[in-house]
Amino acid sequence: MSGPKRDLLTAYKLNKHIDFIFLQEGDAGFDNATSEGNSTAKLLLFDRSSSAIEIVAAISSSGVGLGPSGGVNRAAYYNIVADAAQYADVGDGACSDYLANPVIKTWILVPAEAAVGGKRIDGKKVTVRRGTVEGSGDPNYKAALVEEILSPVQRRMNMLGHRRPKAVDLKARTLRIFYWHAPLGSETKLSEVGFSGSHSGVAKDGCGGELAVAANILFAKHLGAEGAFPDNTILLGDLNINAKAAQAIYHTTNVVSSDDGWCHAIANTSLPLTAEVTTLDQTALGYSDHSPIVFTIA
Repeated sequence: MSGPKRDLLTAYKLNKHIDFIFLQEGDAGFDNATSEGNSTAKLLLFDRSSSAIEIVAAISSSGVGLGPSGGVNRAAYYNIVADAAQYADVGDGACSDYLANPVIKTWILVPAEAAVGGKRIDGKKVTVRRGTVEGSGDPNYKAALVEEILSPVQRRMNMLGHRRPKAVDLKARTLRIFYWHAPLGSETKLSEVGFSGSHSGVAKDGCGGELAVAANILFAKHLGAEGAFPDNTILLGDLNINAKAAQAIYHTTNVVSSDDGWCHAIANTSLPLTAEVTTLDQTALGYSDHSPIVFTIA
């Protein structure tokens, strides 16, 4: 976001009659900068609120809770190039607090719920008494508990350590816009976090591996888009999945994609998005590793 590139962007915004620009990999010193970081809680507390949590707590060496280990994050910024009076920021707690979502919490605890439901580990029923799994003094049994319950729960918790979407609400109409630079890489497999069943067909449609696919599936779950993309909502950004995956994961055909294939604008079909520009004009905008998406909203 050097001075010359900012000047190009100002001219481009004016010439194309653009109301809002959402920049990723932006600059802390540029317009309406927002950190990529997420401020919501990332610790699954061992509050004994369910039998599944009691089992995880009994196997874990922590007496407090379980948090993500690592994650794709950077000290980077988004920029919104628009009149700040035209929109209101939506706090992380209102748009991306995964642990406050009972659907996400249930998904995290699925491996432990299987033991609650009667699944035997190493041939034994999992029983917790006074905060300890009966028989876990046997190192072989303890190793089996970790492998079949704690480790799968930890892998799901690790998904909460990555970048999550931000959001704004427009003031002129009922419309929430999520924007996101989704994580990418190969550290996660869909099969490791319980997503391989209904989403196996898009496992290979992420940039650099399956992490981006898994991260988008998780956000779709949080957004409630697993049946249909919600009304009065737009998701846009470098999602690091291709158009096929975007349509399948977010359950809508109303997807506008950049020429490079990894950036998208997504909405319910009741809110048609019309592509105006999807290719990069370096003369007008300067160099970028992605093409822009300019679109109009019905």
